Amino acid sequence: HHGIPTRLLDWTRKPLVAAFFAADAARSDAGDGSIAVYAMDERIVGTEERGGPIQRLLIPRHMSAFLHAQAALLTWCRGGERFFAAHGRWPSYEDVLGWPAMRELVGGRAEPVLWKYTLPKRAAAELLKLLLVEQVSRAHLMPTYDN
Repeated sequence: HHGIPTRLLDWTRKPLVAAFFAADAARSDAGDGSIAVYAMDERIVGTEERGGPIQRLLIPRHMSAFLHAQAALLTWCRGGERFFAAHGRWPSYEDVLGWPAMRELVGGRAEPVLWKYTLPKRAAAELLKLLLVEQVSRAHLMPTYDN
């Protein structure tokens, strides 16, 4: 966020919130193409009790009005530093899903654990109008005086 490199990837438990951020970003990005929302099976996220390459960063929701309003879930990749040292780039989720530790965590299931939903950028403005009706807007998700 804000041009600062980070190993954190932020998710939300509310699909309409994810759709808002995708459509909002498209407003400043001219051109053709699509916006995308990804969905992840939360069972692949490790916890303190259960390991795994994708870990949850625990931040009490009361510490951030934004995290609370956005139903946020922050994740990071355990072992990402070793991958970066070996390949010169941070691992993608597709990379991580192929790691042996991840295969153990999902128990060899063949069903997908990551989905991608797209919408043409030209539909982003209409989507933002529909989301406003559902009370999903910058003011609702980032409650500040300016918003």
